[in-house]
Formats: sequence, C-alpha cells, structure tokens
Amino acid sequence: MLAGLLLTSTCRGQDVTKPVSGALPVFPGAVGFGTATPAGRGGAILRVTNRNDAGAGSLRAALEATGPRTVIFEVGGMIDLSNDIDITSPYLTVAGQTAPSPGITLRYAGLQIQTHDVLIQHLRVRVGDLVVPPSLGQRDGIQIQNQSTPPYNVVIDHVSLSWNTDKNMSTWYPLHDVTISHSIIAEPLWSSRSQSYNLLIGDYSTNVTVLGNLFAHADERNPYAKGATSTVVVNNLLYDPGQDAITFSDYDGSGPLTSSVVGNVMIAGPSTTDPWIVSIVSPIPSGTAVYLADDAGPALLYKSSNIGFEPVVATPPVSLAGLTILPSSQVEAWVRATAGARPADRDAVDLRFLTEEQTRTGQLRNSQTDVGGWPVLTPTARALTVPANPNGIDAATGYTNLELWLFQYAAQVEGR
Repeated sequence: MLAGLLLTSTCRGQDVTKPVSGALPVFPGAVGFGTATPAGRGGAILRVTNRNDAGAGSLRAALEATGPRTVIFEVGGMIDLSNDIDITSPYLTVAGQTAPSPGITLRYAGLQIQTHDVLIQHLRVRVGDLVVPPSLGQRDGIQIQNQSTPPYNVVIDHVSLSWNTDKNMSTWYPLHDVTISHSIIAEPLWSSRSQSYNLLIGDYSTNVTVLGNLFAHADERNPYAKGATSTVVVNNLLYDPGQDAITFSDYDGSGPLTSSVVGNVMIAGPSTTDPWIVSIVSPIPSGTAVYLADDAGPALLYKSSNIGFEPVVATPPVSLAGLTILPSSQVEAWVRATAGARPADRDAVDLRFLTEEQTRTGQLRNSQTDVGGWPVLTPTARALTVPANPNGIDAATGYTNLELWLFQYAAQVEGR
C-alpha cells in the first residue's frame, strides 16, 4: 500500500482510521526527527471559515476534531482565543499557508499538542500579557506535552511565536521525534509576571531537532535542553540573547543529556550580558555528551567549573544524518530569508525583528505594549477549491493531490 493511504475509510470525511506511515517527508525538503510522519495525509478536509474562538467553522473546532484531517483556511486575520486549544487526536495537518493575506495570528492563548503525528505550518502565535480571562495565568505559545501518553512525530515549521508570559515554546514529559524548523521565536515578555524564555526542551524529550530558526530578545532558553534529552541544534541564528543562549543543564536530576550543536550563529545585542553561544551549567551528570562544530559567537563555550569530567565530545552523539548543514558564515542570510510564518508576507512584528537583528537594536520587553501592541490585521476571506480526488496519490511523487496543492500555497508564502 502506498504511504499515506488509509487502511479503511468511511463516507463524508468522517474517517477515524489510521494512516499508513511511510518514508516520504511530510513536505518536500522536510528534515529532522519525526518528519516522515504522514500527519493528516488521506484524511478529512476541514475548513476554517470564520475567526470565532469556537463553534462551527472555527479553528478550535477543527483542531479538536477527531480522526485524520487537514485544516485549511478560508479566512485571514486575528483569532482571539479564550484559552489554549488542546490537540488530542492524532494525524493532523494545519496548513496555515492556505489563509489569505495577512495570514492567521492567534492572540491571548496558544496551542497544546498532546498527541502524535502532527504538522503545523505558517501560523503566528502572539499571546501577550492581557489576561483574558484571568484564569489563564502564564501561557506558552505552543506546548508539546502529555504526561500519560508521549507525543511523537510532531513537526512545527514556519511559525512565528512571541510575547508569551511563560515560554514561547516548550516540550514537557517524555516525548520523542520532534522537529522545530524555520521559525521566528522571539521577544518573550520580561516582567514580574513573565520570564523571557524562548524554547525549553524539557526533561525526557528525545530526538528533537531545532533547525534554521531565528531566536531573538530572550534572557534565556535559545534553546535550553534539560536532563535525559537528546537534541540536534543546527544552523540557528541567535540575536540578542540575554544571559544564556544555547544552554544544557540537568537541574532536576533526570539523567545524562546528549546534543549535536553545529553551525549556529550568535550575535550580541543591547540586552546580551554573557558572550557564550553555548553554556553547560551544573548540575551535569556523568554520561552527558555535547558535540560542538562551527558555532560562531563572541565566545564559544561556558562550562561550570565543578562538572568533574569533560562533557564536550569529539563526535556527534546524536545523529546528523539527512541534514544538509550550512557553514556558519551563511546562516544569518539564510535564516533571515527563510524563517517565520510567512517570509513573503510578514507582519509588522516579524519585520521589526529582522530590522533589529540587521541594525543590532531592540531589547528585552516587559509587554507587547512597549512596541505598539498587536498589529492591526484586516480580516480577509476567500473560498478555496481543493483538487478533484484530493486523496488520490500522484504517481510521480507519492504525495496526495491535496498535499501537492498545499505545497504550492507554501511556496507562495515562503517566497519560493
């Protein structure tokens, strides 16, 4: 059976069966752990037809539905969320590239991914510090976690995350095979209620790829990998980290961590206090292994003096197979051109981040109000006509007709 076909199917898109995984990357050029997921391939097509928080035609209704599904957007603009959207049913593709300009931005809350085989592309999540309602408390933009059933095969690609009140993005509890790629993860809020954290790779997260992202204006966690994690951190651009850029520490005593850190670039900015692109901070358990190659910054490495062994190793402890790694000299231009939700259709916030990186300006922020708040996004709408026989397989590529259609929209918003 061809990759991505359903084992069984029922009428009217109400499929609840399991797609067959295959070797196809979830989209052409996808690399990293978990990118062979079928995601929503072969499932129902769910349309977002309004910008309501909930109800028929809303994004929440589509993400909280069950069964294999691809979510497409017939509207663009701001979606105000009353609380996080919990994604609990697997085999999901969220195709934000199908939204008409200015694309989709989520405000006030974010996404909780609690399942496996999920692809999310071309969305912005800009949470902000307005507590609506007060019960929300501190919020991440995107969180991948499930304490009882580990998520896996999750791909977050071409998203823009900012203004969280906890972390822009995080993984928690045991999970595996996750890729975070080509995204802008920037300006987490820094105040008495917020912590200015960009990306936390929490304890027991294994096989996590962090590739081609712009991290900017965060005091810590660009990313930070904790104990019992295994990560690949490749070709990321880090601008204006505060006291910690890429950090490794087993603060909770979970166990040795491993990482291959290659071809990343750190550029200091107005809020940068420490020059190291990589910090290995006690406590660090025996068996920890971190490989560093061609990482560029004002200084390369800080290691706590009391570790008691050499955690930096000469060969990659986590496989780099399948990755085409750019030399660090090319990373800044590449990430600037390719990162974020809609590189060919950026909102004012992403444009500002890129300007600040280019001019070495900007700083940590206490609130989105410090920089003018959310940009005004004019609501837009357009009908979408999906291909005939959307789940039919293209013999030349192995992808479905629907996927080939989605790839065309992705090329448009990415400027390819």
